[in-house]
Parts: sequence; structure tokens; C-alpha cells
Amino acid sequence: MRANSYWPNGQSWKRYWPGSIVSLIAVLQLFVSFFIVGLHIAILVIG
Repeated sequence: MRANSYWPNGQSWKRYWPGSIVSLIAVLQLFVSFFIVGLHIAILVIG
């Protein structure tokens, strides 16, 4: 995970946020994106 390319102060950001919380947020965003795509497909199939 390359936090330095997205965050100017990547090291201090890593100190305040543990890796488990970062991975949890990443997995949550992945599930949300899959849910949105599935919802659009369901609307297209049903509608």
C-alpha cells in the first residue's frame, strides 16, 4: 500500500491510523462498490 503517493505526510498518517483500520476501510469500500454494481445490474435485469 503506497500511502505516500496519495498523502503528503504519509508517515504521520500511518502513525495515527493502524493498518487494521485501513484494511477494514478498504474492504468496506470494496463491498460497497460491489453492492452498487450488483444493484445496477439488478435494476437493469428487473426493470
